[in-house]
Amino acid sequence: MATARLAKAAGAEVVLHGRTASTALRREAADMDVRYIVADVGNHEEVSSAVEEVVRTHSRIDSLVNCAGVASPRAFAELTRRDWDQHLTANLIGVFNFCQTAAPYMPRDGSARIVNVSSMRGNLSMATARGMAYSASKAALNSFTVALAKELAPEILVNGLAPGLIETDLVAGLNPLSRAEAESSLLGRIGTPSEIAEMLVFLASEKVSYMTGQIITADGGTELGNK
Repeated sequence: MATARLAKAAGAEVVLHGRTASTALRREAADMDVRYIVADVGNHEEVSSAVEEVVRTHSRIDSLVNCAGVASPRAFAELTRRDWDQHLTANLIGVFNFCQTAAPYMPRDGSARIVNVSSMRGNLSMATARGMAYSASKAALNSFTVALAKELAPEILVNGLAPGLIETDLVAGLNPLSRAEAESSLLGRIGTPSEIAEMLVFLASEKVSYMTGQIITADGGTELGNK
């Protein structure tokens, strides 16, 4: 929600998306005076309907930020096909679905932006055995982001942001080793949602005009601090 609030404060017309009709998320959206739409990212038809609903109201989509995702710390021997399906669907296929359905409604004059939220775990040197499916899905997302930038250039700029450990609900239950890794970063701490929001809003804006196909790592120096 930090990104949505910041974008709204910057003057953007924001539409939020979620997988379920969450009462809490709807309430937060209402508090910000923004729309909240529901769609399963893994269902191409639902995503297409959601995008069309946005376009009916706003006529076009200037910026798309894909930040849905799942993560599991299961080790290699514990992984199931269902685990792989969940990670690839949420972290890769869902991004593809939104990009493919939204791109036709984005301006082709160089002003449109797509930002895909990856993870430091998608970087080769930061892949982890516990969380193999997550690392692999985010690495695939990085590759997809670069390929999409080549496909849509120069009309639409596409970049990715790969955060380190951030204080969100997704990482609230992480084991102490993960937190210790983040705290051994060059900055010695875990990141905050507002710090990531600042970068996402920047990447989604026209202030970024000479960069595409890049994956920006924002991990507080975790990778460097653990070499």
